[in-house]
Amino acid sequence: MYKINATLIIIVILLGCTTNRQMQAPNTLRDTGRPALHAVQNERLNDLMLRMNALVFEQIQTEIEISRDRRRKALRIAEAANKLQQSVDLILAAQPALNLAQRDSIVFLALANKLKKQAMQLENLARHNQIESLTETMTQITNTCNACHSLFRKL
Repeated sequence: MYKINATLIIIVILLGCTTNRQMQAPNTLRDTGRPALHAVQNERLNDLMLRMNALVFEQIQTEIEISRDRRRKALRIAEAANKLQQSVDLILAAQPALNLAQRDSIVFLALANKLKKQAMQLENLARHNQIESLTETMTQITNTCNACHSLFRKL
């Protein structure tokens, strides 16, 4: 409490000793600090705008890059699916040399043709950038391969 009273007394004494410049020049504008405050605020606004622009355009650029990468990967998937179709054609061409029983031959051909159809579907989905559907089609292809391998792998 003693410190607060002493501080108040010192402030009152200092105010009494100062000259009042505002009384000497009543026709001039007082320096309210507003131009300086505006300059500070303007600097803050500019800084905020620069940061927001960086964040927005960085995000957009990243999304564009992600989209490009997805498209490139989708095209690579389409190329691989096309090669899978070519491999199925070679398997179909080699089928007579396997000397399968008629019933086994029918199952073998059905699975090979199913695989080719699924590979064509995968290629089509990938070329049209239908990324969401690729996983399901790949699962179907894997299941078809596994079914054929479990029946005919020993050949």
